[in-house]
Amino acid sequence: MGDFEYYDSNILRVAGDAIREEAAKWDKMSGDMANVAGATKQLWLTPVAFAVADPWAGPAVAIDDFAIYNDVHKLLCSLLDGAATEFGQLGDALRTMAGEYEKSDERSYINISKIYKAE
Repeated sequence: MGDFEYYDSNILRVAGDAIREEAAKWDKMSGDMANVAGATKQLWLTPVAFAVADPWAGPAVAIDDFAIYNDVHKLLCSLLDGAATEFGQLGDALRTMAGEYEKSDERSYINISKIYKAE
């Protein structure tokens, strides 16, 4: 078993490429989540959907139930929008991390070479 070439540029590129591939997955999930959020905003019920057959209590129940439904719908839309945004941010962070990872490995190699030279 030979020595591992820690600073082989191919190894560094492969590690960065793998991180960037993961970033692309998060970008796709962000787009998918944005589509789900958009569809969810279009799917909503009116107060009539909560009507009951009681002439006295029916209107009050429908109004109360619709208010609860409307609050939950708004919350769900907000969460889906937030997920789309954060998934995109994770993709961006992974791409930044890949670049920083590659730069830091290059810097550490240079610094170590200057500190010690075997003769």
